Amino acid sequence: MDLTVIRELADINGDLPKKLALLSQVNANSALKILQAWGNGEKPLRELWKEVNNALEDIPSI
Repeated sequence: MDLTVIRELADINGDLPKKLALLSQVNANSALKILQAWGNGEKPLRELWKEVNNALEDIPSI
């Protein structure tokens, strides 16, 4: 695996909990679904990252 890819995944893995915490303040159900998918290993990390960022973009105050 390319070092750039490893770095990207490490960054996503480190930032995903922060994004989930932010999302949980405005949409707890969405945050919980993403967290459960992450914890259960149901989706790849990049897909979860896209989902949480898309959910945050849908919220006008963020």
